[in-house]
Amino acid sequence: KYDNNTNVILNFGGRIPPWSNDIEQVVLGTMIADYELIGKYPYLKPEVFYNMANMTIFKALKHLYEVDKKPDLTILTDYLRVNSLLDEVGGINYIMDIAERYSSSVDNYVKILRDKYAYREIIRFSLLAQRDSYEAIKDHVEIADNLMNDVMALSDFDIEVHNNFSKALSYTINNIKLSSKEVMKE
Repeated sequence: KYDNNTNVILNFGGRIPPWSNDIEQVVLGTMIADYELIGKYPYLKPEVFYNMANMTIFKALKHLYEVDKKPDLTILTDYLRVNSLLDEVGGINYIMDIAERYSSSVDNYVKILRDKYAYREIIRFSLLAQRDSYEAIKDHVEIADNLMNDVMALSDFDIEVHNNFSKALSYTINNIKLSSKEVMKE
């Protein structure tokens, strides 16, 4: 069963769709510790996070980053509180737990996060095609077209990820330049 309102697969034959709360938390915790990483992954979208609390936290981080606020732990918590989202995401304790999660190899975690999202999306549009086929209300050509469009949209997401590699490379080069300038000052 798929819930269109929450973008979450509710039941897949008793199986849990691919996701990892630990990986989601490490990505978020690393972004809280180093907010500039949000700009390194411009292709990440909230739906990549399966846990609704993590999705909400990512939306808040991304929004704060886009409005040029440095979303550290204090600013993020304040934003969630002001927008009545803090309790919804599990409160200050959940935010604090996430903030303690950090990895210098966040690129690996982001890739795993993306992969799990892709698997969930494949499951999602397979379930929708299956449901429509069993109901036999829609024309089979329409069902096939919808399935093909969903597959193409997922492929477009992968293309966007690859196109943003140059942005990530530029981000890394700029950080190296900034670090070398700071070393030269000392």
